Amino acid sequence: DCQVVLLGAGLEQPASTLGGSEYLEAEHGRVAGMPAIDLALEKRLHQLVLQAHAEGLLLSAHDCSEGGLAVALAEGCILGGCGFDGPAELPGRLDAALFGEAQSRIIVTIPADTYRQGGGLARLRDLGAALGVPVTPLGQTTREPRFRLGPIEAEIDALRAAYESLIDA
Repeated sequence: DCQVVLLGAGLEQPASTLGGSEYLEAEHGRVAGMPAIDLALEKRLHQLVLQAHAEGLLLSAHDCSEGGLAVALAEGCILGGCGFDGPAELPGRLDAALFGEAQSRIIVTIPADTYRQGGGLARLRDLGAALGVPVTPLGQTTREPRFRLGPIEAEIDALRAAYESLIDA
C-alpha cells in the first residue's frame, strides 16, 4: 500500500473553485467562470514534484484540475487497480472539497517501502516547507477494491463503470 499525499492548495476549498467545474455543469447544468490561479505557487508546486521525483520519493502524480480531488483519486484507483482509504471528515464546504477544481493541487503517492522507512513523507514535508508548498497526507491505497473519502464509499468496479460510461458519452 502507498501513502497518498496532497501537494499544494489544501483540502478546504472555497465555493469559487466550483465555478467552471465538471461537478457544477453535471449537477446544476451551468458553468460560472474559472478558478483563480496563483502562478507563484504553481511554479513552486512543480519544483517540489520535480525534486521529489528526482529523489525517488514518488510513485505517481495526478493533478486535481478536472473533476477535483475525488475524481482524481478515483481515476488513480481505477487506473492503478487499487482502493483508497481517506479521511471520513473533510473541512469546509463538502462539494468544494470533493469536486472543486482549484489550481495548484497535485496528488502524489509515496511507495510503501519508502514511507515505512519513515523517510518519504518527512522528506516531502521538508521539501514542501523549503518551497512554501503545503503537504497534506490524505490516506493510503489499499488492496481492497473500495474507495472511501468523506461521505463517499464505493466499490472500485462501480466507479469504473460510471467513469467509463462518461468517457463513452
